[in-house]
Amino acid sequence: MSDAEFIQEFIGDKKSLLSALEKNISWIKKSFSVNKSLGSSKYCSLWGKWSIDYPETTGYLLTTLIRSSGTLSDQTLINLASLQVNYLKGLQLNTGGFNVSKSSQESYVFDSAQIMLGLISIYKINKEARVLIMIESCYNWLISLLNNNGQFVSSNYKQDYNPSYYTRILWPILLAEQLLSTSSNKTLKLYAYLKSLLNENGSFNKCSFDGSPFAFTHNLIYSYRGLWESSNLLNDKEFITVLENNLSSISDKIIKDNSFNGEYDVEWKTKKPFVCSAGNAQLVVLLLSIYKKTKNHNLLKPCHVLMQPLIKQQSKSFLFNKGGLSSSIPIWGKYQRFRYTNWTQKFYSDALIELLSLLQT
Repeated sequence: MSDAEFIQEFIGDKKSLLSALEKNISWIKKSFSVNKSLGSSKYCSLWGKWSIDYPETTGYLLTTLIRSSGTLSDQTLINLASLQVNYLKGLQLNTGGFNVSKSSQESYVFDSAQIMLGLISIYKINKEARVLIMIESCYNWLISLLNNNGQFVSSNYKQDYNPSYYTRILWPILLAEQLLSTSSNKTLKLYAYLKSLLNENGSFNKCSFDGSPFAFTHNLIYSYRGLWESSNLLNDKEFITVLENNLSSISDKIIKDNSFNGEYDVEWKTKKPFVCSAGNAQLVVLLLSIYKKTKNHNLLKPCHVLMQPLIKQQSKSFLFNKGGLSSSIPIWGKYQRFRYTNWTQKFYSDALIELLSLLQT
């Protein structure tokens, strides 16, 4: 069975996946339009109430808007992404970090790095000098906060807590270094520190938001995706193999269990079953990315287990959240209960784009 045949048989054909993407992107577009197209709302409640704009996820939604514009042949999505440069510029402090909200004067290293990731995507399209200046300023700020042990000394969500999902800070730092033709020994220290958090059984230490034993799969796959991208940028072939083997083992577990629960501890123990939608979608994106490089069919097999509940859950309502995907399945699950978060939509759209790319080859 070919890649395309597998996807069409177990996940969906091109027409149905394109329709799912179009509907989900419509939700994302509305998350901007409720803020006059400047910033995407953090979430919409089950009852249709939109939150305020959220700079962090607005930042990394830019990559999704750019990629979906190609898949859907929709130039307006690039135009919408480009509009966010002014929005984000207004949030950047003199330090180089970005405000966590319009009403705040506080920056977090994680949030700012996600914004930088989006700006790098925009810069690759428009080559605007002001965007490059924003990227360089943020990069310098992030490096200034790293110590010689590869940990951030301030501007963390939790003081002195450097979790494994900071791999998603490392990734944009490396991209920025590539773009700016620079490097820092501190970046390699950060890489070494984050690698040290990976356990032999494929779990991560310090994977949760607050240091608690159980971590959402959203955090877990954050950690893996950041390390995968970073190890490739650094051409660390030995560690790339480690990651591939770990993800192959996780794939085997998903196929065996016919599920991927929303949270796990370091021993892969879990609690009451629910699906963390973002975690499932993120893993599909990562597995397909690795599969395209390695042609390891074992990484393709669990994608139907991961995607089917998401496709089924995608809202068909004509009242609220049409085209959106709830952050937990069921919607009252532990992660972001009764909410449709914008980052859940981001990763769901990313997963659909990756699947469609395999159908179009």
